[in-house]
Amino acid sequence: MDPIARLGEIRATVLPILEEVQAEYAPRVRQGYPRIIDNVERGGVVGMNLDANFGVYFMTDGSDVYAELHTLALRTDTLSMANAEKFSGRPQHERVTIGADWNDLSYRNLIARLLSAWNYQQLAIFRVDS
Repeated sequence: MDPIARLGEIRATVLPILEEVQAEYAPRVRQGYPRIIDNVERGGVVGMNLDANFGVYFMTDGSDVYAELHTLALRTDTLSMANAEKFSGRPQHERVTIGADWNDLSYRNLIARLLSAWNYQQLAIFRVDS
């Protein structure tokens, strides 16, 4: 199947989900977000940004159809050592190939992973004695 046609099918499935997320998260994010990206015909991408560093995108490179999940690495240990450093704020990009067996649940799970990463980072408060 043509990748653009496949992406059009994915768009029909995920766009209503993204619109619901946009309505739910509009009061929780910075002004101007969340943004829905809907450019299947010209750019081969449909997705959403919750922030400049948090997004999920379904896209094609002309031959394959895949999803990308963009999040930030959070520092989980405030007492890091030189041999086990954990840097916060490092962008993480995960690419997942979308197979023919993907269904609406698979798309919702990927979107839920984005929302989980977003919701967790809002609560990450660390106290350290200086």
